[in-house]
Amino acid sequence: MICIIDYGAINLGSLKNSLDELNIKFEIKKKPTNLKKFSHVILPGVGNFGIASLKLQKWRTHIYEFVSDKKYLLGICLGMQLLFETSQENNKKKSRGLGLIEGHVSKLPQKKGFQIPHMGWNNIDLLKSHNLFRGIDMNIDFYFAHSFYCKPENDNYTFGQTNYIKQIPTIVIKKNIIGIQFHPEKSYSVGKKLLTNFYKLGSNA
Repeated sequence: MICIIDYGAINLGSLKNSLDELNIKFEIKKKPTNLKKFSHVILPGVGNFGIASLKLQKWRTHIYEFVSDKKYLLGICLGMQLLFETSQENNKKKSRGLGLIEGHVSKLPQKKGFQIPHMGWNNIDLLKSHNLFRGIDMNIDFYFAHSFYCKPENDNYTFGQTNYIKQIPTIVIKKNIIGIQFHPEKSYSVGKKLLTNFYKLGSNA
């Protein structure tokens, strides 16, 4: 069963609908609790890093214990950014994230002809293979909505990147910790396939 962490900074409607359509069992947890009964955890997110990180602090120990059991954690959009150590969002001060992936979150630079936030459909250049992408045509676009991007210290963690203003990491994987900058729950059938693949990670399916 998947646990969706609801830390009060997210809209869960699309994600809930996608998992329901896929017949994947899930539970939404608003209060920090033991996560041992779950096989997977999703950390979604839309909004401000600084506010979200403060609300997420009460979950920190439970998330650390979960990933130490080698179970899979998926951070989506802001949820991906929260996996990192710090962010310059919130008046350029370095807000503290979960620190599960070494690196920093920076604002997309201004460039003529490009809008910020990066909003809409865009392609992903897949750099490495992973079961998360099994059966997926990565030439199909995914849906993005973000103004900040992640910069892992270790380039080996970057499995996919997207060209918007510059090449930005949009899929980052460190063992059982996965971050994706796009929204699979808003990316139609290809996004649902990715959620299915995530749920199968760690199983014999």
